[in-house]
Amino acid sequence: MPRIKVIAAGASDLGTPEIYTEMIHKGFGDLVAFEPDREAYERLKEKSFSSSNVLYLPMAVGDGSESTLYLTNTGMTSSLFQPNHQLLERFHDLAELYQVVSEEKVKTVRLDDLEEASDADWLVMDTQGSELSIIHGAARLLSESIVVVQTEVLFVPHYIGQPLFSDIDIALRKHGFLIHSLTGIACPVMKSFPKNLTSLCTQASWTDFIYAKDFMRVGELPSRKRLALAVILHEAYRSYDLCSHVLKIHDEIEGTSFYDIYLSKL
Repeated sequence: MPRIKVIAAGASDLGTPEIYTEMIHKGFGDLVAFEPDREAYERLKEKSFSSSNVLYLPMAVGDGSESTLYLTNTGMTSSLFQPNHQLLERFHDLAELYQVVSEEKVKTVRLDDLEEASDADWLVMDTQGSELSIIHGAARLLSESIVVVQTEVLFVPHYIGQPLFSDIDIALRKHGFLIHSLTGIACPVMKSFPKNLTSLCTQASWTDFIYAKDFMRVGELPSRKRLALAVILHEAYRSYDLCSHVLKIHDEIEGTSFYDIYLSKL
């Protein structure tokens, strides 16, 4: 199986393992991660000083344009978009996480222009609203190289002028991706509702969607990319059904026997 090259845009350490952490620790792949917040970047660099398969870069990923980075009190809500406090104030304890403490001008970098991102297999994005500009700056990689994308999406605008789920979905489908799965949908408590009744909340706010290359066109992928897709689906997402589909198509094209072996091990 091929080594997996992971690109992580927005790699701030939140104290919990990322979706790619186990794969990188097992030595199954290499991580190139971007974090524009200098303090967060230094913390990440300290944690990975002995990891030869991890590279952190202090850059803001986007479409190559200049922008303002709004740094917040929590770090995890820092963004290239200004917080939308008119909306955030409608929820319990949400606006408090989006307090801007400083601003700085940044020049975003396009993934398509970076040698470090070449031949990437898997793109993971959590950049608080700038995911669409990252997609625009990675058009070649998404069309020719990347086979899986995990991206945070928002259904309501936590930031002023930010793209929402429908914008991200349209952009990724143009590059040959289909939704495969999603994580649990976050539904914060509205202030008009009792704060302790979280289990009854239904206003969808954000989630992560997992996109994979169109399963009807897997046969058009290069041999290595098909196997990379299978590895990511199995190791990261436990997507045994789609993984087996990819291996079956691969066997039909290459004359291998991965599919039968894989099913026998499940």
